[in-house]
Amino acid sequence: MMHTFRLLDMAGEILSRGEVIVGRPNREELLQIRAGNFDYDELIARAEAKILEIDGIVANSPLPNRPDVKWANQVLIEMRRKWYEQQKTPA
Repeated sequence: MMHTFRLLDMAGEILSRGEVIVGRPNREELLQIRAGNFDYDELIARAEAKILEIDGIVANSPLPNRPDVKWANQVLIEMRRKWYEQQKTPA
């Protein structure tokens, strides 16, 4: 359940800010969830509320509706090209 809440929080952040925030501001709460300090039904209700909140965030998200596949492929090709060039260079 801890990971469920972490991922839901991150989904909301990505949709609203367009960025991934790795350090969790609610780390202690997540650790309490992992420790089993919350009732399962309460967690399910909270997760469902977060999902509804995320559904609302989608409408105002700065992210495009579809990924730019051409751009992503170009980035991948460039990353692979640089990696292979590094492999050819003796250490």
